[in-house]
Amino acid sequence: MERSGFVDRLAHRLRPSGSLAALEEPRTIVWIAIIWTWGSALNTFVIAGIFFVYDELLSGWIAVGLAVVFLICWLVFYWTGSARLTFGLAIGASMLAVPAFQVVMGGYANSGAQPIWGIGVTVVAGLVLGARAVVGVGLYWVAVVVTFGFVEQGLQAGRTPPAPGLPAAFFSYNVVAHLVLLVPVVFYLLSRLSAERERSESLLLNVLPPTIAGRLKAGEGVIADQFDECSVLFADISGFTSHTRQVGPSQLIAELNRIFTTFDGLTEHRGAQKIKTVGDGYMVVAGVPEAQPDHLHAICDLALDMQAVMSDLGSELGVDLQVRIGVNSGPAVAGIIGTARFSYDLWGETVNLASRLESSGEPGRIQVSSEVVRKAGDRYHFSPAGRVDLKGIGQVETFWLEGRAN
Repeated sequence: MERSGFVDRLAHRLRPSGSLAALEEPRTIVWIAIIWTWGSALNTFVIAGIFFVYDELLSGWIAVGLAVVFLICWLVFYWTGSARLTFGLAIGASMLAVPAFQVVMGGYANSGAQPIWGIGVTVVAGLVLGARAVVGVGLYWVAVVVTFGFVEQGLQAGRTPPAPGLPAAFFSYNVVAHLVLLVPVVFYLLSRLSAERERSESLLLNVLPPTIAGRLKAGEGVIADQFDECSVLFADISGFTSHTRQVGPSQLIAELNRIFTTFDGLTEHRGAQKIKTVGDGYMVVAGVPEAQPDHLHAICDLALDMQAVMSDLGSELGVDLQVRIGVNSGPAVAGIIGTARFSYDLWGETVNLASRLESSGEPGRIQVSSEVVRKAGDRYHFSPAGRVDLKGIGQVETFWLEGRAN
């Protein structure tokens, strides 16, 4: 089996725990388990070999036992998928083995500062077992260091000095091996955190305009702005509601996604800002959240673009589709509402009228207000639509946007 397939299989049945669970990336925990358990086992076998070479047999067998425990931890991880159980066993074994080395070898100096491994063990405990484990494991290592500091001389006096050069060699090895083992874990974790941060920022930018996302990340509490001039478009896909009764959920979502993806591309091309979709409705604004001198032209051009692509989209999907559009221009208030699943939205009479112009319009046509006609100048062709009684607004003179003047 390929390594990636093996890792993915383990990740699929993993039960995340501790701080790493927040990453929502099980493969991260799998790789840390691979690095830590196998790296620790290899390292401990090397330590055992050094002990045996220098005729420190009891310490050598303690190291062999610890290495075997690390391998057993890996098998536990493979069988159960439990990071908490796996690392709990590995951490517990390390917490018992290091003091044992200290006692057998005669303290810090003779053992080459074995408690340095407490740093890596505490870090891994925090990553996989959580914040409480950091406190407990950290306090344990503090107690070990303090305790053996008091009994150092007694331990040294109670045994024959080790072979010359062994303590210094072990000290150098412990420092280097500790870094070699811990650095890949930290590096991999930081790389995953960076990827997660980029993914989160990408998702945020898909929900909010970039300037608003930046203000939100900067800690701005209430985001609400008044815009004296902007243009708003509402679009509704005529005929799609009845079409939904004839297709399955997957096909429905796929078709709606195809339509709105096309609209998204047109919106971006015109420099406008998509606000939201509701069902088969689509809302766009130009001139918000950043001022745009030609906001009305951008929205009118977008409306005509959307109208033009609907026949092609309908033919592609095998459905007779038309888009009903309403456009208005004027002041509005924009801001973020909610704290969970928040959204950037617009309010005001300009927005209400644009919505009513869409709902009272005709399939395949673009209904606009007199304000749009007044501001648009000679750039577009309009035809009178008469006076329309709009709910909550009253009698309003409206027009049809027929096309560009040139």
